[in-house]
Amino acid sequence: MMKAIYKNLAKMLVSDAGSGEMLPDIPVFPFGMPPLPLSAIGDERNGDRLSHSSSNAPFAAETWQGASFVVIDGAPKDSPDVDRPIIESLKARGFTGKINRESAYLLRAIESLVEGGILIDSFSPHLLYGSSTLDRALREILSTKVALLSVTSFEAPGDGKDDREPRVIIVLRREAPFKDHTILFRRLGHNAELLMERKVPIEEMQNASVWIPDRFFIRQKQYLNEKIHTVQLGSLCRDIFRGAPGRFFSKEGKEEVRYLSLKHVGAGLLDVNDLSTMRIESVSRIKRYLLRQGDVIVSCRGEFFRPLLLTGKSTIPVTGGDNYVIIRPDLNLVDPGFLFRYLRSRAGQAFLFGMSTGKRIRVLNVRAMAEIPVPLPPMEMQQRVAVEFTNAERLLEEERNRIEEEYRNSADVLFQGMGLLPAGAENDS
Repeated sequence: MMKAIYKNLAKMLVSDAGSGEMLPDIPVFPFGMPPLPLSAIGDERNGDRLSHSSSNAPFAAETWQGASFVVIDGAPKDSPDVDRPIIESLKARGFTGKINRESAYLLRAIESLVEGGILIDSFSPHLLYGSSTLDRALREILSTKVALLSVTSFEAPGDGKDDREPRVIIVLRREAPFKDHTILFRRLGHNAELLMERKVPIEEMQNASVWIPDRFFIRQKQYLNEKIHTVQLGSLCRDIFRGAPGRFFSKEGKEEVRYLSLKHVGAGLLDVNDLSTMRIESVSRIKRYLLRQGDVIVSCRGEFFRPLLLTGKSTIPVTGGDNYVIIRPDLNLVDPGFLFRYLRSRAGQAFLFGMSTGKRIRVLNVRAMAEIPVPLPPMEMQQRVAVEFTNAERLLEEERNRIEEEYRNSADVLFQGMGLLPAGAENDS
């Protein structure tokens, strides 16, 4: 059974993508064996080489569509001591749960991947075991490791004749920003067999949801050992100030500006051309309050203080009302996209809330905001984090739109079947 699973999996990954080329930084895995290409497992031209994989090497690696795939199967029956290192490691962390030999082997394999630079951001062990103990153990291992990755897992039914537990995990390490039509294998669960047997198209199994923890993701191994300094927000900014007071605006004004109003709170990334316009007597009177590219804007009243980042270019001046605080970062020190995401995170929100005052309505203290601590990794890493979040947000929006469309279509089918749609309604847009 495992032989068929590996062959189907290898053909699925390799046949659509060509032979692929091994990533140069894939680490050497434990038990003294290097990664084995998936193409060598299931390629009939090379013969049946599954026995090479199932002797001592639990891993296989292959590149496909800009990702590195690592396949892990279960514990060898003849390895009674593989659980000792991981159990000792977990005990050193204060973990007290009981882990059986097969689970310990799998945990050790995952920990080795993490230590070797293939980092995991999320994992669904209940798809494999339904074990809360294993789930807690995995969280212990992964709690200090951060990276942007996709992970999926499933349990393959076994026939009891193989010398390994029939469990498979696929880890995807993204080596480039997402492109359209890139397949993300995620949360396949019981549908994994259907996918491997090609009973459903891969595209129909796609799930573009991306889990984004509220902390920064370090994708490069060398960053793990680099201390990231924390500095005060004020030292990274050219200015921090409130938006333009309402007295500057008038319906009889001679000039026009684009205006960031209260209705835009919580918009996140916002195209400047989607802003409404306002009349003003003279733009020169609000020169200090005009927004520039790279400004990070934070709503300053209420229970939450939501950051905004404007995109696009406007042919007329842009300003914001006094319901906002404008943070003008020094672009030589901090990437605006990075700072924007940090202030949106739970850590950033907690610090913003701590810099606010008021019992009924909280209001940000502009001067105190300068003292907010900000992690400051190298600029290259800041920019990479910003790009990853932008790509993830685009995928989330696409997925949200797809789900909403499916919901509307399902409702239409349901009520039309009940005879509750008027004649001709199915032709309405």
